[in-house]
Amino acid sequence: MTSTELPVRPAAPARAARPPRAPRSTRPDTGRRTGLTLGESRLARALALAALAVLALVWLLPMAWALLTAFKSEQDASDPGHWFLPRHGFTLHGFSTVWERGDLPLWMLNSFLVSAAVTVITVLVSAMAGYAFSRTVFAGRRRLFALTVAAVLVPPQLLVVPWFRQMLTLHLVDTYAAVILPQTVAPVMVFILKKHFDSLPRELEEAARIDGRVTGASSGPCCCRSRGRCWRPCRSSCS
Repeated sequence: MTSTELPVRPAAPARAARPPRAPRSTRPDTGRRTGLTLGESRLARALALAALAVLALVWLLPMAWALLTAFKSEQDASDPGHWFLPRHGFTLHGFSTVWERGDLPLWMLNSFLVSAAVTVITVLVSAMAGYAFSRTVFAGRRRLFALTVAAVLVPPQLLVVPWFRQMLTLHLVDTYAAVILPQTVAPVMVFILKKHFDSLPRELEEAARIDGRVTGASSGPCCCRSRGRCWRPCRSSCS
């Protein structure tokens, strides 16, 4: 038996050697740009700062006017020609009048009661509404939430007369309820708390259900207990 010889492939031609690459510049990047954009120009920055200064002045003028009016006499406070600097100089007569004739303890008590009640009721109502928008599914949820957020655009000044007529109808004028109830409607708080509940992982609620937490939909007498925890309500069979 004769052995067959395998064909020998011709050797590949040698490739030409590539020229070495030029070394990159080791100069550190300073982050400067060659072009000058509008946001980086000094003129644009100066104009922006000037506009912000004008807006800040507009916002601070009412506060400055109220502060200066407190140190004016009654005659100077009602004089529109000298709204900034009083004609007869500054005085502390207004503060002494309030201290002598006013009932500061009662006013402070009213402020404390109203602010505390408004804070507690607003947080409770807004938290429940925000949780409902975040976790529950019902018909018209998105539209109702959109209407709630759109209520932020309504200025409170437009609601003063309707609120007064409503309190007059409910016979709540000159009571704490007339001051507290209108302030408990806070669409901004509902929006903020809804976003807060959206950021919480749902795994926490699932873990709570596994540990025995019963939601409002399944609350009631418990039929199946284990180690003091309610695992199933009575309306479901314990098997």
